[in-house]
Amino acid sequence: MRRLAPLLVLVVTLGACDRGGRSGSGGAVSYSENGLALALSFDEPLRTGRPVTWRLDVENRGHEALTLRFSSGKDGDVALLQGAREVYRWSAGRLFSQALREVPVGAGARHTFRLEDRGLTVPAGAYEVVGELTSDPTLLPVRRPVQIER
Repeated sequence: MRRLAPLLVLVVTLGACDRGGRSGSGGAVSYSENGLALALSFDEPLRTGRPVTWRLDVENRGHEALTLRFSSGKDGDVALLQGAREVYRWSAGRLFSQALREVPVGAGARHTFRLEDRGLTVPAGAYEVVGELTSDPTLLPVRRPVQIER
């Protein structure tokens, strides 16, 4: 039985993975221990100098309602990396209210946070996009490769 335990953990983990559904251009999803899933999506192609709306979609795959708690008006953030170097951060230069707030997410429900940018100010090229919520409970960031066009 002890030899089967690692196999059982693998099967349960794979069973919890997202197979299809609404992946849009986000493609990557992170999961928390409490049944929350975080996905990042946006309209492609991404173009330098053009507006972009980053969408952070939280889905409660658990059986109980959960509350996301925020310590400011900042819902989340998106960064673009080239290797280890950060070349873009959505929140850079922005100010946020300093108010505590809560966002309930019912069992089986989904909530979308939209982060608008009037113009993507990075050169064309290959990047890794990282999206994260700034809530408690904390969810793992979502990462995936992305191409920025001219």
